[in-house]
This record gives sequence, C-alpha cells and structure tokens, in this order.
Amino acid sequence: MTPHVVAPGGHLGTNDEEMAKVRAALDPALERKPNIRVTATVPSNHAKILRREFRAVANAIRETAAAAERSSPR
Repeated sequence: MTPHVVAPGGHLGTNDEEMAKVRAALDPALERKPNIRVTATVPSNHAKILRREFRAVANAIRETAAAAERSSPR
C-alpha cells in the first residue's frame, strides 16, 4: 500500500488551476491502482506541508510501515 497526503492549491512552479487538473486525475488513478490511497487531505500548500502537516505525513508513514509489516513473509 502507498498512502499519500494531498495538499490544496498551487506550489512553486505551478498555479492553482494546474494543480486542480492534477487532482482531477487522481480519482481515476486511484481506481486503477488499489494499492495507492489518499490518507489525508490537508489545508497547507505543498511548500509548507511538512512543517504544518507533519502529523498527517507521519500517520501516512506509519500506515505504510504497518502495511509492509503485515504483508512481509514471516
């Protein structure tokens, strides 16, 4: 499983409209790839996501680690 945290708005090198197009393509991609999912949508933009939304990012990392642990052979 590959969890992702999604942030709204543009970021350096793009604008809100371009990012809206990227996000619009996200749902069809998620439907085709069941091992990828969005674990959180946060209010911060991409440039500030680690500083302001570190809890959501940490939760996504913990979910990834737990999924890897469950799927690894014993």
